[in-house]
Amino acid sequence: MHLQWKYALIVNLAVLIVLVAFYILDDFRAQRELNSLYNTGLENGADFKAITEKTIRPIVVNEIVRWQSFKGDEIASALRGKKEAHDDLSGVLDINVTHGETTAIQAALVPGKGKEALHINLTEEDDFDLERLGAKLYPIEGKYQTAVIVPYQADLIAHTSDRLIFSAELAHHDELNHGKMSEGLRQMFVDRGALRSSVHEIEVVTKERGRRWLVTDTSNGQRYLIWRNEDLLDVHVDNPVGIEKESLIEGYIQVVFEIPEIPRMIHNSRLMHIALLFVMSSLLFIIVNITTTHLVMRPLEQMTQIIRGAESGDTDSLQQSYSSGEIGRVTYSLARMLRQLKGAHSKRIAALEQFAGGVAHEIRNPLNSIGMTAQYLKSIFSQPEVKDEDIEEAKELLEIVDDEIRQLKQISEQFLTLNRPKHLNLEPTQLGELIDRVLAEFALSMKEPKVQVVKNYDAKLPAVALDPVLIRQAVFNLVQNSIQAMSKGGSIYITTRMDENDASPCVVVEIRDTGIGIPEEIQERIFDAYFTTKENEGGIGLGLALAHQIITAHDGEVTMKSKEGMGTAFTIAFPVH
Repeated sequence: MHLQWKYALIVNLAVLIVLVAFYILDDFRAQRELNSLYNTGLENGADFKAITEKTIRPIVVNEIVRWQSFKGDEIASALRGKKEAHDDLSGVLDINVTHGETTAIQAALVPGKGKEALHINLTEEDDFDLERLGAKLYPIEGKYQTAVIVPYQADLIAHTSDRLIFSAELAHHDELNHGKMSEGLRQMFVDRGALRSSVHEIEVVTKERGRRWLVTDTSNGQRYLIWRNEDLLDVHVDNPVGIEKESLIEGYIQVVFEIPEIPRMIHNSRLMHIALLFVMSSLLFIIVNITTTHLVMRPLEQMTQIIRGAESGDTDSLQQSYSSGEIGRVTYSLARMLRQLKGAHSKRIAALEQFAGGVAHEIRNPLNSIGMTAQYLKSIFSQPEVKDEDIEEAKELLEIVDDEIRQLKQISEQFLTLNRPKHLNLEPTQLGELIDRVLAEFALSMKEPKVQVVKNYDAKLPAVALDPVLIRQAVFNLVQNSIQAMSKGGSIYITTRMDENDASPCVVVEIRDTGIGIPEEIQERIFDAYFTTKENEGGIGLGLALAHQIITAHDGEVTMKSKEGMGTAFTIAFPVH
């Protein structure tokens, strides 16, 4: 896989994984916060309703009963005093009270509202909720506030001082609170010519617990009003003729509460979002940094160390393992070339070292370009947020790295083909005749190890435009290699034939022996210059390398197949023009 695609794949996968992880974590966090907010809303709703019904509504009703009429200023004053005196009402922002069927605000916690003709907005749905649930709880749009609306009723009982029958002790009010009348209190009624019914026939209705009660004599329907006056109970007669009847004042109370949890939760949510984004960005930076270091920077540093070692003459830097990938293969090729230079003949060492310095100089420029590109890639992916255009720019930069790597490979290949002939003296050549002349040169050297040659030539093989001198040298080196691989005797099979290579006709020569074969681990190096397994026998490792270079110079191709202990086969293909 090209470095560009490998790098892009890893980076894109890393971005995708980090984004998916960010989405999952952020979604989990949002769900927890919404659940918490929902539970808080339920708790707050119950608390707000309880405060409205148990604290604020009694204040309004008591003030109406106290003044026996709706007095907005007095109600507003009582509400303000209650808010200042009780911490439970610290979250109350406003209280609006209506009077009668109209929804106009007649009393409010905030001064001046009663004169501005403001209203409480009630829909049919709100009326239905109030009738069914006794209260309406709803959020105020655009604000972190919640309003509660409850109805109220103030039962007024009119009485006059001249209708006072008698006053009784306060101790009787306990039974009145339970809807009963004590026998002693009934007797006081009887002594004044009232209440002809028994205790069980008297109906007692508590109008306000501990303060006022309505007593009805079921025998004649006469009603009596009992009021608490400090430490006494005042008993009045409710005469249906000429006396004001019981009246009812009703309306709605709207209480606006602040919800501090919402802005606090939004603030905490933003902080958590920023922290999560920072963690994900850091993770992405680490992944990209590790990827860049592993795929680009470390192999480049290894290559740079090899080049520096070559320049300084430190051959120890060549003995190390190499990373996988294109840069690793280029590094290996470079190290292999440097090892070949190290083992070359003393007469060529100076020239080769001089050339190696030039090669190192040529390689340094692409390496510098690759290094600067990699550094810039690091800066791109170290940003807190990687955008799509950044990824596209990274792909373009990787194309540059890929081009520089191809240039490095081209330079290394040029180095390997240093001795390739530049000029060929081409002439029509019969390969069969040329091979026979080469075999004649080995007639004596093949007798002692008892090497026999088996030839299978194609009689219709056409002449090929070749440089016979150079081709003779190439065939000579291949045959010599086969003879040296059969020190105990064997056979060499030489075949010529017509074939097609990429749909083009070509002449093929196959030289196969039954020798010891070539170990698999060194097969890819047999055509390398100065690589030899016969150093003790005086070999310098140029025979197969020169054969390869000569065949390549003729636009030909040479391949090798070998198995240790079973022999080796070289196949040469020349195009027919």
